[in-house]
Amino acid sequence: MLEGGFVVQATFASAEEEGNSIYFEDGLLYVGGLVDGVGNVLIEGEATEIKFDSGTGTEADPLTLSTPEQFKQIAALQEAANSQGNVNVSPDFSDLHFEQTADLVLTLSDRLSGFAGYYDGNDHSISFEEDLTWNGAATIFGNFYGGKVASISNLELGVREHQAVSLYNDSNWELDDGTYVTEVYVSGLTVTSLDGEPVRVNLNNYGFITNNPVGYYGNVLTHQKYEFRDITVNASIMNEGTSTGALIGSGILYDCYDSLVFEDILVNGTITGTTNVGLLWGNSAYTNPANLDPSGEHGPESMISAEDLTVNNVKLNGALIGLLGNETNVCLTPGNPDLLTAEQIASILGDSTISTSENNVLADVTRIMRYDLQRGSLIIQKPELEGLEDYTVYPYINVSQINWGNGNYSNGVKTVIDDVLEFASDEDYTDFTKYGAFSRIYAVDSVTVKSASTAGLPRGTLTEEQLATIDYKYTFNTFKAGLYYDATYDELYVIFDMDDIANSSIDTVDCTATWGFYCYDANNNLIGMK
Repeated sequence: MLEGGFVVQATFASAEEEGNSIYFEDGLLYVGGLVDGVGNVLIEGEATEIKFDSGTGTEADPLTLSTPEQFKQIAALQEAANSQGNVNVSPDFSDLHFEQTADLVLTLSDRLSGFAGYYDGNDHSISFEEDLTWNGAATIFGNFYGGKVASISNLELGVREHQAVSLYNDSNWELDDGTYVTEVYVSGLTVTSLDGEPVRVNLNNYGFITNNPVGYYGNVLTHQKYEFRDITVNASIMNEGTSTGALIGSGILYDCYDSLVFEDILVNGTITGTTNVGLLWGNSAYTNPANLDPSGEHGPESMISAEDLTVNNVKLNGALIGLLGNETNVCLTPGNPDLLTAEQIASILGDSTISTSENNVLADVTRIMRYDLQRGSLIIQKPELEGLEDYTVYPYINVSQINWGNGNYSNGVKTVIDDVLEFASDEDYTDFTKYGAFSRIYAVDSVTVKSASTAGLPRGTLTEEQLATIDYKYTFNTFKAGLYYDATYDELYVIFDMDDIANSSIDTVDCTATWGFYCYDANNNLIGMK
């Protein structure tokens, strides 16, 4: 067909290095095909069961979703990419764009275990089914890892009294270097109480965003970046644990050169915790100047400064209440009290209030309680606190500094106890100090109690018969535990049920426990502890 009789010979070469073997068409995921760098399908792949309403996952054509089932599909994308077994042709799905087109009501199984990419809520809401409750905090997006950026925008987060919900948990303590997300953006977030009640939790490091990143990993500074903009919190937190923040529960800083931006933040609510209560975040104890290394060899040379921290138009219409221990601070705990300038703090506070342990109604209480037969609990009597109503008091056990036998340390959690002792059942006043301390409290697991060698128990071991009487109805950091009180020696044992299949790899529990009281007013608000 060519004039002059020329012969043309074509040579075909593999295009795998320049394309992707998995791709989206109209929201449906295909694997095993070939798409070039601009989205043209060169070889049609095999359709999967992963289907969104529409889109290809680009910024201009996001994957749209409208059901909890589709939301859960996000977690399956990484597995689908890994199944192709070729890093040169399989995207890691860490930079996809998603858009929510309807309100979502989730079950616990619909949550994501991890996320990286861009998620636009499109002004829709995510909440959990009304009758769901659980131990611990339920995160929506899980951990942020596997990519460079995690962005959540234009989303309403619905919370209830007995549903501890966090947007995400950026906890990368165990991640290998380079696998964590280094840029986090949260904008256009609204937290709404669906029942008008405070979220009641017994957790350490809780906030509507639970953030716990490591900015300094090994000998590598991660230079992580966090921006929180246009966030409104119309909800309150009532936390019996430590380190509570309206936005971020745990420390956002860990000896690092982070860049932090807080702009247009409005909190309409009261944040109550036992220690370390903050507006923006509750626990930054790791930002300790003593950890600095001027040489830079074994730690950062300097920590985040006011120049690295942007705080604009942050308002609190409510109160911060810390009941015991470290001072309550507008933004962070005393680990680095000079992080904010005086002008920034004054601007944030406005007309709001900060209450500290000085307002703790149990601070000086010794002998002003009696047992109320109708309530079945101790109460503080009105005559002893002039002008105040009766308050209900509940004992608690705090198991702290827990080592689960595999190097996994925790700072513990407090659990309200209702049957440790038989309190005086008459109308006489009760000596508070009598119930404020045992001679010894042990927190151990059932296996260790039987052997008693590693626990160092001075009175021998509990017998099989004694262990059989224990009711494992309490939880400490989601681990089931029961109580055994030895009246002969005035010793209390907090015994963890390590026979639980989920915890079968744990051999020992090495920790300490203390005893105290919570005090609640007539509206069930936590107003004191000791």
